[in-house]
Amino acid sequence: MEISDIKQRLKIETVLNHYGLQTNRNQMLKCPFHEEKEPSLKIYPNTNTFNCFGCKANGDTIEFIQLKEKCSKHEALTKATAMINPTETKPLPTKPKEEPTSREEKIQLLTKLFGYFRGAINNSKPSRNYITQTRRLELFLEIGYNSAQFHHGQRRDEELINECVKYGMLTPTQSKTKAGNSTGYYVFGKNCIVFPLKDKEQQITGLYFRSIEESTDNKHYYLRDREGLYPHFPKQETTRLILTEAIIDAATLLQLPFITEHYEVLSCYGTNGFTPEHKAAIKELTNLQEIIIFFDGDKTGITAAEKLAKEIQGLLSGAEATIKIVNTPEGEDVNSLSIGHESEIFTHLLETATPLFLSEID
Repeated sequence: MEISDIKQRLKIETVLNHYGLQTNRNQMLKCPFHEEKEPSLKIYPNTNTFNCFGCKANGDTIEFIQLKEKCSKHEALTKATAMINPTETKPLPTKPKEEPTSREEKIQLLTKLFGYFRGAINNSKPSRNYITQTRRLELFLEIGYNSAQFHHGQRRDEELINECVKYGMLTPTQSKTKAGNSTGYYVFGKNCIVFPLKDKEQQITGLYFRSIEESTDNKHYYLRDREGLYPHFPKQETTRLILTEAIIDAATLLQLPFITEHYEVLSCYGTNGFTPEHKAAIKELTNLQEIIIFFDGDKTGITAAEKLAKEIQGLLSGAEATIKIVNTPEGEDVNSLSIGHESEIFTHLLETATPLFLSEID
């Protein structure tokens, strides 16, 4: 049976019945791919598709089976065929299972974890308050919350735990109980909102954690061997690029339609966080006409912006591009400006940014 025939014949209701799942009268049900209290997964019988508004899982009947069974597409097609013809199923020819490479394994793990983190926002009022009230960020942005529960309860999965230990999300700890020694885990980035870092293929290759507890000394955390850019690598056709000092600043700008319509936004990782990946990404922008550096309005931010402008000079040697530095008001940053001012402040600051033509930077 061809794949198109399987998709056409296998109804999404049949798949739900197979797994003992049932929708309410609004075609909603609790998502089987993450823990939640209220239904967030919508079924579309007319197209045999689904979409979870919590963890963002979506697709057709085959992809539903893949997610539910945690199997390959080939295995999902076999199971789908069995659901159509339960007494006449002939297994598809088996293929030797290919073990994922270390990088693929890491991407799969981080993608899975970020799905948990996205869903955790629904169950955490403090994280929602921090995102929407303290930082004035919209939940449509790719933001998650690490409640440090992704390896507990129904989610407890030894393979997941081992991978988390391997890539630094969990650190084993020993504690003594009456029954003897017990292994627990220190969770990296606990009580932090989480942003995904992505490679050229839009795959999650890193995570940035920002504590919601302002009393802590260290508020910023990256997984070891940091890889990826936020929000993603700039599009090849980019002509105007804004570089921010922090990821929350970049997320703030991504909420403004006039910014996303005319600019690409790329976050540095602090005043000293202009990485080789940033450099490689910018060097590939052959149509680039303008780079605007939008750092904090303090001495550290101003000095770092000037240093970055000089560094970019070497990257764009020979290119007819303009570098500008935004004159950020003293004591302010992008996010604080969005909280204390109307959005027109950004139009003004971008239009009045100080231009530094490459030939003028020494």
